Amino acid sequence: MHNVAPSLVEERRRNPLIRPSPDTTLGRVLATKQTVQIADVQNEPAYVNAPSGFTGAQLAKLAGARTVVVVPMLKESDLVGVIIIYRQEVRPFTDTQIELVSNFAKQAVIAIENTRLLNELRQRTDDLSEALEQQTATSEVLSAISSSPGALEPVFETMLANATRICEARFGNLLLYDGAAFRVAAMHAAPAAWATPAGHGDPSRPTQYSWPCRQNQRGGAYPRFTND
Repeated sequence: MHNVAPSLVEERRRNPLIRPSPDTTLGRVLATKQTVQIADVQNEPAYVNAPSGFTGAQLAKLAGARTVVVVPMLKESDLVGVIIIYRQEVRPFTDTQIELVSNFAKQAVIAIENTRLLNELRQRTDDLSEALEQQTATSEVLSAISSSPGALEPVFETMLANATRICEARFGNLLLYDGAAFRVAAMHAAPAAWATPAGHGDPSRPTQYSWPCRQNQRGGAYPRFTND
């Protein structure tokens, strides 16, 4: 919106979706995909006699519009939008002026399409980068496995380092379960309080109320294990 009456701006912010009546300029453009101009909306029953909540009436009553022109934005034969300009006096727009707005409408469609293509390209690039990052992480783990036969700690550390980095986590723990209790086998970037013996302690036997038996639904920091 540009230089629109504040009352209409506020209305459009509250109700951004417009479903036009067939008798309005928007409705006519929707049906014909052609430019529509109304010399004086005060002579149009669809505007004058419309309920106060009707979009055409809002343009006339809230913005004080008199002469209105609506130019379609077309992608091939598909309507993707419109440009609406109006005057608060009865003074029809000339063919030259309407042609200028039509050129702007074409440029707007080009800008929309270019933005869409650029976003798709960025998404594909991000997907490729993410896939490459995951492949690299997998390769590093496999390398750790092959270079550390019989030693699990370097493998676990490599796994945790890659998992926390790719998932943008703060730190990671790897716990082994012996059928009755969990034991911390490896940690990566763990806070000092957690990394000390007092932090993770002896093997933990979780209950149904403790983590990791259930997901942490509170968010934020991870809860400590309890020996209950």
